[in-house]
Amino acid sequence: MALTAQKAAIGRMRALLASSGEIKHFLQFAQEAYNQKSDCAAALVIAANTDNALRYGLSRRLAVAYEDDRLFGNDSPMDTFDKKIRMAAAVQLIGPETENNLQIVKQIRNACSFQHPAYI
Repeated sequence: MALTAQKAAIGRMRALLASSGEIKHFLQFAQEAYNQKSDCAAALVIAANTDNALRYGLSRRLAVAYEDDRLFGNDSPMDTFDKKIRMAAAVQLIGPETENNLQIVKQIRNACSFQHPAYI
């Protein structure tokens, strides 16, 4: 990523954090991920938080309620992490590089899901 594009992305992220007032939640999430006893547990926490962040971003971009089960509930247009990633890219909430990175997060999450104690 070019330096000017990187600075612009950082500026947009700072503006988003400032507008939502949710920096304390991000810090709590980071601490929770850090406190996990295994890399896979941390990956599951990170993926879950990323899924929630996509849901939040999509609800804001589409001007719908975060709780709208018609869009985000079971058997809905954006009920999975993958569908949220693809929708976020389609409405240009994220760019191609972020979409690719989120697909990697999803793959890591899927690989770790089968090692999580709930699945043993």
